[in-house]
Amino acid sequence: MSHFDTIDGAPIEQLSGNGPVSAARQYFLALGLYLMWAALAWLSHSTGQTTVAADATVILLAGIIATNIMFFALAHSTAKHWLPLSTVVLAQSVFGIAWVTLYSFLSSGPGEIVPFIYVTTLLFATSNIERRALFQLVVFSAASYGLVIILKRVLGGPEATFGPGIVQILVFAGAVAWILMYCGRLHDLRLQLMRRNASLQSIIDKMARTSEQRDADASSKRHYMMESLIREKGRTDRSNNPFSVCIFDMDGFDAFIEQHGSLTGERVLKSFAQRIRGALRAMDAANPSGFKRRFGPFANEEYIVILPQTGLTGAEHCAERICEAIRKRTFDDTYRQTVSGGVAEYKRGETIPELLARADEGLRNAKQAGGDRVVRSQPRKLRPAVIVPLRKLPS
Repeated sequence: MSHFDTIDGAPIEQLSGNGPVSAARQYFLALGLYLMWAALAWLSHSTGQTTVAADATVILLAGIIATNIMFFALAHSTAKHWLPLSTVVLAQSVFGIAWVTLYSFLSSGPGEIVPFIYVTTLLFATSNIERRALFQLVVFSAASYGLVIILKRVLGGPEATFGPGIVQILVFAGAVAWILMYCGRLHDLRLQLMRRNASLQSIIDKMARTSEQRDADASSKRHYMMESLIREKGRTDRSNNPFSVCIFDMDGFDAFIEQHGSLTGERVLKSFAQRIRGALRAMDAANPSGFKRRFGPFANEEYIVILPQTGLTGAEHCAERICEAIRKRTFDDTYRQTVSGGVAEYKRGETIPELLARADEGLRNAKQAGGDRVVRSQPRKLRPAVIVPLRKLPS
């Protein structure tokens, strides 16, 4: 197999499918060709154009039937799982050329259907064998047809002339040469299409793996952030030191993706996260408490920042500095985006979901107010307890 018939080291039949369905399809296609050839031969015989002796007809029919039985058994045997489809098609084509050559030799008459049978045999083999094998098949068919013409002229006696035979050979050679060039072009187009399909499938597989890895990383980071929130809640419950959370989301990001595409949106979102992380590092460098701020994904394109030892006012100032860091610099030196934020301070007695719901509510309020701002969320007011007086028991 030549290098023209492999894609990334894989043979063509491995990429185009090589199995019981393909083998059965090729068998029935070959059977259809045999039936068409038989019908044409019968029609030519009926009109007196070509005649075949009775014993020769029996030999031809017996051989063709045996050939089809053999390939039918091959298409439904275990050999179809390891025998390349191109090898099966090449063998079917060789048998077809052999039988049409024998028919041409045993028949009498102009044999006008013989070139057509040769051509259909070559077309049958075109899409499933490599170029080198197709060229060898063309040479084999041309040599067989030329040999039959020469033998019939030689055996025809002194009155037989070679002129018409030479013309037939030349016409047939020109026809098969054109078929070879045309099939070669089809072969090249097929290879290009399969290479593009293979490259596209490789890109799709790579994107799927990247997406799965990204989802797994995001899930792991969200799990880490939830654990961090639980630890901060426990620390605050024990020491009464405050901690706050900030939730950020880019303004109009869905419309941005629709306008510029998901790839650009993903790149901008990645830069957005990096810019928040860089702003937090700068704040940590000037933070004398030693408590590091933690940052990670929250939901969809939203991100959360955990601020230990920080009350509501400090959290609001931190969020505003992050908004300013996003606002003052363009993404990819082209796209200007803004961000909204919601902040909430943990209050003893509330749950982590309640704290996050308050911060998310602040984020929604910031977006409803036009975006590019931070909105703080106040803790829920507890309903006053209702004191029910005890009934005086009878003495």
